[in-house]
Amino acid sequence: MQIHQKILRNFIFSPPPSPPPLLVSPAADPAVISPQDPTLLIGSSLVATCTVSPDFHLKAQDLYWTLNGRRLPAASYVALGPTTLSVALARLNGSKQQSGDNLVCHSRDGGILAGSCLYVGLPPEKPVNITCWSKNMKDLTCKWAPGTEGETFLHTNYTLKYKLRWYGRDNTCQEYHTAGPYSCHIPKDLALFTPYEIWVEASNRLGVAVSDVVMLDILDVGELGGRDVTAVGFTQWGQNCLGWPSPTSSCWTSSMWVSGRGWDVTTVRLASWRWWWWRRGIEQWVTQWDVGC
Repeated sequence: MQIHQKILRNFIFSPPPSPPPLLVSPAADPAVISPQDPTLLIGSSLVATCTVSPDFHLKAQDLYWTLNGRRLPAASYVALGPTTLSVALARLNGSKQQSGDNLVCHSRDGGILAGSCLYVGLPPEKPVNITCWSKNMKDLTCKWAPGTEGETFLHTNYTLKYKLRWYGRDNTCQEYHTAGPYSCHIPKDLALFTPYEIWVEASNRLGVAVSDVVMLDILDVGELGGRDVTAVGFTQWGQNCLGWPSPTSSCWTSSMWVSGRGWDVTTVRLASWRWWWWRRGIEQWVTQWDVGC
C-alpha cells in the first residue's frame, strides 16, 4: 500500500516534460537600400533606392531620406513602385568622415528603416619624402609624407616595405607610428654593408599608390646615440681620437660606429686610457682610417 501511494505521489506531482523549442524565423528587415555602402569618386552622382518589406505595410509616399542627419529635399525623390522610393544625389563632395556618410531611409514618423554608408573621396597619391635613420646600426626608423590630399576623405593604409637590393624577399615593417603618424620602426635583423631598397605603399577603397624606391646603406644613416663629440683631433701613432660624455657612471660601454665624409670605421675601446679620461667626464675611443678616402 505504501509503495502504491509513493508511486501515485510521484505521478501526481512530477512536472510535465518540457515541450520542444519553437523554431521562430527571424524578423524581416524593415527595408533594403541599394546600393549598399558604395565607394565613389568626388563629383560622382548616385541614385539610391529604398524598398520596404511587405510585412510593414508602408508605401513609397510614407518614406523620406536623410544624409548625415539632414533631410533631403522631396524634389530629389521618385516613387519607383508602391513600396520603393529613390533619391538622386548629384556632384557628391568628399565624405565628411572617414567612416562614411550616413544615407538613411525613414518612415513618416521618423523611424529608421535602413541605412547605407557612402564613401566618397579620391585614390591615394604616392607617399613622398622618405627619410630613415638608425641607432647604432641595430635598427631602422623611417618617416614619410602622404600625398597632397592625404587622408582627407577616405581612410588610407600605409605599408612600409624593404628588401636587400640584389637579393632577398620583400619584408613588411610591423611597428607603425613610433616617430609620428607616418612612420615605422624595424627593430632588428638588418644587414650591414649591403644597400636596402625601401618604399611605402598607400591604399584606400579607391586604389593603391606606391612611392619611389629609396636606396640606402644602414651605415650611411647611423647615429651615435644622440651624443655630441666633445674632443676631436688627438693624434698619436697615426691614430685619430674622438671623445663624448659618458652615458652612465659605469665604466663599461659597448662599441659604436662612426660615419662621415665617405669613410666608415669601427671604434675600439682602449681600457688603459679610459681611466685617465674618465676623471674628466670623457670617454676616449680611438679610430683609424685613411684620410684620403
